[in-house]
Amino acid sequence: MQARGKREIPEKTCRSAASSGTITTCKNPEATPMGIEPGSPRFGEEVTQHIKVPQVSLPDLSIPEQLGRRQHFSLFLPYHRYMASKLVSAFMGLKTKSDLQAVAACCRDKLNPYMFNYALSVAILHRSDTKNLVIPGLIDVFPEKFVRKGTLAEAKEELGVVDQGSRNGATMDCKGWGKPAGQQYRPGTIPTCENPVRLGGRRVPVVIPQDYTASNLEPEHRIAYFREDPGLNLHHWHWHLVYPFSGPREIVAKDRRGELFFYHHQQIMAR
Repeated sequence: MQARGKREIPEKTCRSAASSGTITTCKNPEATPMGIEPGSPRFGEEVTQHIKVPQVSLPDLSIPEQLGRRQHFSLFLPYHRYMASKLVSAFMGLKTKSDLQAVAACCRDKLNPYMFNYALSVAILHRSDTKNLVIPGLIDVFPEKFVRKGTLAEAKEELGVVDQGSRNGATMDCKGWGKPAGQQYRPGTIPTCENPVRLGGRRVPVVIPQDYTASNLEPEHRIAYFREDPGLNLHHWHWHLVYPFSGPREIVAKDRRGELFFYHHQQIMAR
């Protein structure tokens, strides 16, 4: 008999993000967003390995699902915090690491990505069978939160140009960019066309301006070097994963938690 508040996954495989030619797939219609065919090759045709996950029951996600996928997520909002704690409890309540992988794979395309990342990270750090796993940094998962979107677009464009060049030779071609078709430049030289195809496989650095969020005309921006430092922000985020503000009591009620909270933030400000 099916337990109340849980839904059975009819298939034994669930979909998650692909990396290095590896992908897990999910054919459960309830676990995929609207408009996406369950089990469709969303990550391209170059995937060579499929990871099967065990058949499990999805926990009750009715509360976490109330936050839209494209909405902002903030732990400073009480109801967002409540939804995140419910999701953390669901992940913590799964019996095995394989069950966690299966449920997470089917939830990631269904829930708000920021809340999902937070809740799964907290669960991984506090479960006895996953606490030794290395979770990816927030800057690797959501790079657009640390640099402007235009910078990421430039980086993708540069990567595509270099990938194309690595398959076609060792010259630079300005064909299609205002130069006569086929006019080429040697690697290391500076062509006069604005958008050369770098066929030599040499990447051009994408510069991130130091003052792209504001200017020194704004007094608060004078300490942007400190407040916007990626390493400092990643450390602060990880600390709150280890000491979450709310959630199951076994991960919240830690010894000297209040003292450590004050000491941690005092040390940050002291620097």
